[in-house]
Amino acid sequence: MESPNTEIDVLVERWSRMPGAKVGRGPLHPRAPDASVEPRLRKFLDAYPRAGLDAGYVEFQEKYAGAIVQDPGDARILDVFGFDDASTGMLELEGPIVDEDGFLIFAQCIYYPDGGVLQMHEHDFAFSVSDDRPAGVYRHQSTLDRKVPGFSRYADDFAAWLRDLLDHDGWYEPPA
Repeated sequence: MESPNTEIDVLVERWSRMPGAKVGRGPLHPRAPDASVEPRLRKFLDAYPRAGLDAGYVEFQEKYAGAIVQDPGDARILDVFGFDDASTGMLELEGPIVDEDGFLIFAQCIYYPDGGVLQMHEHDFAFSVSDDRPAGVYRHQSTLDRKVPGFSRYADDFAAWLRDLLDHDGWYEPPA
């Protein structure tokens, strides 16, 4: 008997319908599990236990191990870092996994509304690995010539963030 879809499954199904979407396969993928992902995922969760406190994030990684949208017109890249080849590898990121302020970036949304870099803007999403901040998803925004200082709390958890991104059809506006 097939188990009912969870909220994460429903959200990933919505993600997969966006143009240019690719979704990975984790060790608990509903149709085609990939056990080879398990050691990298466990190594990450053991090293960053605060990320493992978000049940939706853990479920997403265990089932889907990452996801990306590369819009065919190259107008946007939505990348939830993961542990297989569907998206940017969480353990293969350039630079440190946790920034100097204690934020672990798990996703980036990069937009090129003019087809080039002149109007490019980016939204980075992270968990705080510091015990002095509340749990949740934090956001940092920037353009080529403007950075909003630091991360600010954006959503209660990974599932709420993913739902919000999909409710915006995968498009966040540049910082004001």
